Amino acid sequence: MKKYAPSFERFLDDYRRLSQPLEVFNTRVGRALVQEAKDAPNYYMTDAAQIANTVFNSRDKTRALIDAFGGNREPVVAAARQYFANQLAGKNADQAAKFLQSDRIRQVTQELGLGDELFRRYVQPVATAERRAAAAGQVIKEKSKQREDVAKLVDDLKYSPPNQIASNAKRLVDYVRVNRLGKPEDIEKANEAINEFLQSQDKQGAARRMLIAVGGALGLGYFGRQTLSGSATGD
Repeated sequence: MKKYAPSFERFLDDYRRLSQPLEVFNTRVGRALVQEAKDAPNYYMTDAAQIANTVFNSRDKTRALIDAFGGNREPVVAAARQYFANQLAGKNADQAAKFLQSDRIRQVTQELGLGDELFRRYVQPVATAERRAAAAGQVIKEKSKQREDVAKLVDDLKYSPPNQIASNAKRLVDYVRVNRLGKPEDIEKANEAINEFLQSQDKQGAARRMLIAVGGALGLGYFGRQTLSGSATGD
């Protein structure tokens, strides 16, 4: 045939080359793309969403879909982005990372050049948000514990017997200092007032001044300081 009809041989070669893209439709993926329902002509056997579930679970099927588009990767990559966005929606960082790192999915995303992009979009931001939420939760927990501690120390001070008022005031001021709950200058004034009380002969007046200073270290306003000093000194 080559000897007697060389042009026909060239025709066969051209036919083989040009028909290669069509051969993909004889594969399972290809048949899923084009096979129509028996009882409903013009309706395809496989729903588009099911095709995505089938194709993007296998590197070979993904390659076959690219072939079905004549080697055009853009529509396949676009469809894959949407598919993986749907799959990753609602997952936490660990779940998303585990999904993307599974062997089959990793092969597909590498084939499409989406591996790093998907991690940047759906794992890293979620991980950052989770860390911030955990840190915020810890801060709230610590603040709640501090409020409870301060409330107890204030109660101890308010109902102190005369021989314990200075020591309870010191405990409260030290707690405020260690946990950085007050301004350094206010804490210093409170400590000075405590020392003044210990050395003063006028205990009632010194106690009032001391407790007002302690209230200042706690960040209490004028009326809060007056209330603290009045309740602790019995006024």
